[in-house]
Amino acid sequence: EKGLPFADNSCIEIFCTHVVEHVSDVIFLMNEFWRILKSEGILHIVCPEINCTNAYIVTHIRQFNKRSFEMFSIDWQPKQEFLQNYNVYPWIIKELLVNNRKDIHFKASPAK
Repeated sequence: EKGLPFADNSCIEIFCTHVVEHVSDVIFLMNEFWRILKSEGILHIVCPEINCTNAYIVTHIRQFNKRSFEMFSIDWQPKQEFLQNYNVYPWIIKELLVNNRKDIHFKASPAK
């Protein structure tokens, strides 16, 4: 919630499994991931999808669906207004799916 203790462009890969649903400022966290990843780096996020019963565990402060992650894509249509208003750093989405367990799998690289 207060920033990641890594230098800019210092990581090649980040695995974030069942964390984002516990974070209050997801845009800040995504921007931190973007900051510390090298341009060829890969971010992997796994979290429960909104239709999964695990999405409603009391410690989860938000629920996600696939569209929640689409907004980070550099190709997202309303991106210019959104990027300006919310300071969202752009990502190149490599994979975005919901598996049989109803977990979202998001894989992306920073568009630097």
